[in-house]
Amino acid sequence: METSTENLWRKAKQVYNYDPSGDLRLTSNGMLVSTLTTRGYRQIYLEARQYLLHRLIFFWHHGYFPKIVDHIDGNISNNKIENLQGCDQKVNIEKAKLFCTNKTGYKGVSFNKKTNKFEAYYWKDYKKYYVGLFNTAEEAYKAREEKKYGRMDTSNN
Repeated sequence: METSTENLWRKAKQVYNYDPSGDLRLTSNGMLVSTLTTRGYRQIYLEARQYLLHRLIFFWHHGYFPKIVDHIDGNISNNKIENLQGCDQKVNIEKAKLFCTNKTGYKGVSFNKKTNKFEAYYWKDYKKYYVGLFNTAEEAYKAREEKKYGRMDTSNN
C-alpha cells in the first residue's frame, strides 16, 4: 500500500519536470509555475497545497522532506539541486548570516544600553552562553570567537 508521502512524490514526478536552472516546470506544457513570496522565496502548489519551491525540489529528487532544506551558498534564489541540502535547525542557525536588525555588524554581539557597552554571547546546543561586556563591538566579537572556538576569527560573520 502506498503512503501519502509516496503518493505525493509520485504526483510531483507526474506533474512537474525539474529544470536545471533550479525550477519546476509543468510536464504538460513546460510552463514555469512558481511565484514569489513576500520573503523572497519561490512557492509552488501541488495537490491544492502550497510548498516552498526549494523544499519541493529537494523532495522531487530525494523522495522525502527533511526538517530544513538549506541553501548551501546562502542565496535563496538559487534552487538548483546541487545547492540544496537537508539539515537540522542547529546547522541552519550556525550558517545564518547577520540579521538585518543587527546594528553592530558582528554575529553574537549587541549593545547593552544599561551598561553602555557591547555584550558578547553565542549559542551551542540550543543554549545561550554569555561571554561578557566590552568597550567596542570588535573586542566583544573577538572574545566571543575565542570563547566559542578557542581561536581568534576576524571574518565578521
